[in-house]
Amino acid sequence: MSSNRRSRPHNPANPGAEPLSLKAAGLGLFCLSAASLAFEVTLTHLFSVAFQYHFAFLSVSLSILGLGFGAVIGYRLPVVRRTQLTAWIAQTAAVFALSMPLIVILFSVTGFMPGYVLQSILGALPFVVVGLLTSRLYTVFNQDSNKLYAFDLSGAAFGLLVVLGLLNVMSAASVGFALGIIASLSAWIFGWRDKPDRFIPAVASGLSVIGLIFNLVFHLVDLPHASANSIPPDKTMFQILASPDGQILDSAWSDFARVDLVAGSNPDEMYVFTNAGAGSYMLRFDGDLNKVASLTQQVEYLPFVNYTPQKTLILGAGAGKDVLQALLAGSDQITAVEINPAMVDITREHADFNGGIFDYPGVQTVVADGRDYVARSSDVYDMIYLNLVYAQAPTPGTSALSESYIFTTEAFQTYWNHLSPDGRLAIIAHQGLEGTRSLISAIKALNLEGISAGTALKHAALLMYGSDDPNQSTSVLILQKSPLNEQEIAVLIQAGQAAGMQPLFLPGAYESLFRGLTTDEITLDEFMVQEEYNLFPTTDDSPFFFNLNPGLPQPLQALLMLAGGVLLVYLLLMSGARNRPSIGQLLFFGGLGLGYILIEVPLIQRTLLLVGNPTLAMVVVLAALLLSGGLGSLFSARWSLETLWKQVALSALVVAALSAALAYGQPALVAGLSKLSSTSRILFCVLLLIPLGLVMGIPFANGLRLTGKHNETALSYLWGWNAVTSVAGSALAASLAVWFSFGAGMLAGAACYLIVALVAFLQFKRG
Repeated sequence: MSSNRRSRPHNPANPGAEPLSLKAAGLGLFCLSAASLAFEVTLTHLFSVAFQYHFAFLSVSLSILGLGFGAVIGYRLPVVRRTQLTAWIAQTAAVFALSMPLIVILFSVTGFMPGYVLQSILGALPFVVVGLLTSRLYTVFNQDSNKLYAFDLSGAAFGLLVVLGLLNVMSAASVGFALGIIASLSAWIFGWRDKPDRFIPAVASGLSVIGLIFNLVFHLVDLPHASANSIPPDKTMFQILASPDGQILDSAWSDFARVDLVAGSNPDEMYVFTNAGAGSYMLRFDGDLNKVASLTQQVEYLPFVNYTPQKTLILGAGAGKDVLQALLAGSDQITAVEINPAMVDITREHADFNGGIFDYPGVQTVVADGRDYVARSSDVYDMIYLNLVYAQAPTPGTSALSESYIFTTEAFQTYWNHLSPDGRLAIIAHQGLEGTRSLISAIKALNLEGISAGTALKHAALLMYGSDDPNQSTSVLILQKSPLNEQEIAVLIQAGQAAGMQPLFLPGAYESLFRGLTTDEITLDEFMVQEEYNLFPTTDDSPFFFNLNPGLPQPLQALLMLAGGVLLVYLLLMSGARNRPSIGQLLFFGGLGLGYILIEVPLIQRTLLLVGNPTLAMVVVLAALLLSGGLGSLFSARWSLETLWKQVALSALVVAALSAALAYGQPALVAGLSKLSSTSRILFCVLLLIPLGLVMGIPFANGLRLTGKHNETALSYLWGWNAVTSVAGSALAASLAVWFSFGAGMLAGAACYLIVALVAFLQFKRG
């Protein structure tokens, strides 16, 4: 008796299993890629609560190395055929789904353990599983790599959008549980046809759902466990929580950062912490300014002494203390700009304590990046006030790898052009080095406006609070649109002395700090020499204001050395294996890993200036590159293998050319488009990036196709090599930006794609 049903191919692991179809592989990879990129973003938020900024960057980079080592495990394991893949990959995907909630729980227990090694290993474990899974999929379906790559990249774009949405409504720890649910979908898809293999995906999804519900209700693992001996010094929130009166009263989340409202021993003030480190004061206020008059005696009030700005712009408004100071000075039009929506939300939710300071009569509160707001504004202000507008306070001898576009030369030009004829720019910095660098950057900005250094210094005052603790040596810079007169200088001297401050520079009174510049005997370039500290003006193309030490920050040096060591170890891991990849193949896939990230990182940084928000910049650049890259890969599936090397070489050349053009032309585009609406700027960015993304999506998948013709077993290794070189590329991109500029990084990325094109011509042409 005949039957129309197809017979199932034999599967030694599971005789009842059908071979994994390309459609199921693609859909499963979509979910896998979405969950893994989303977890990478989640790790950054988790680590930022426990670590300093640069150590969060270091730890996440180490975690992503897990992708490469997962791939090399696949390279060393026996080859898996399509008929053997279904059961294995479903169970392994379920392990990945379980690993994310488990890592969140373990990180909550070990978050402040010194050394960061354990946390980095924990973060790497899920990515090891992803590397093993994904590299095996590409090996088995190597001749359909274009289609898989399209699913891969579009899944990553989807995951990016999902995680940023989730971070606005729940903690990063809860997001980790939610991602376990998404990852378990990949396990269901991979094993859908195999009923015996549905148990593990069911367990993974069920436990992830239960963990998410419990954490949303009870917040069991929202914060890492802290002990007095293990808390980093910059995580002030946990120091306060260690005191008898310290307690968290409220928390809020956004895709920008976590915010916590913390009570201390003083009933009239509370703290609002961003990622447990950068703190802002929320003061008790009932509308009676006389009750907060003590603020006029603080160092931060110095720019307002005997000066009444009618129109004040506050950049980095925090929880409203600066608004109170402006009200005390008599300002009746105050614009408070704060980049973190969670900070504004939590301040407004506690209006009964702070008097509704963000909605007080005469106060307009705007959620935006301060630099972007000023650049797009057509108003002029009597006071532009910036009080400790950064993530943390680096001390002399340390520095954070944290870019700051609010203190660049271009930023000072923008501020200067938005001051009224007698308006003031006031910058409160943590210590004298930052204040001095701010003034030097301001002088450079005025040079570009056609004002000599000697003339510029007649508009400036710099004072510092005397303290043996560098973190308490607060400095105040005042840059006035009109030259400071004798009466104003006398007021600053008297008020500074009353506040315990010493002048670092005052025109006509204390000028030794800038000897030679005040008389224009030398130029600023002649004045600046490399000494113990790096005080050179920063620019938008190298905005590392807090890198006060000459050379690379120590964490970045460590990451570079570690990345180099990892690359060497990874190369050694192929020794003794059969069918080792050729040097040309290593150059091809390594060049793609380095080149892609060297181009991507500067694109995100420069786009930040155009769209005015770091999260939005990441979304615009990554989503545009990922989605268009997937389309480019899918389109190239129609090309035959016989002439594929030509298209691969040509696409790499086009990437190099477009990247070089953007390296030189993008800053001018950013400046020219700054006045457009936000929607128009975002649309322009997307349209600008789509052609680049289309051609960037071609070489990788087609390189796998070409390599798979002759050396299929090496594909897992090469996939992982691409991943580990991308981590090295992120460290190199940051280093080039510190040493030279973001443009230099893009040119280095273009050079990598030239190497890729050359290898495609020499290696793949031979067949």
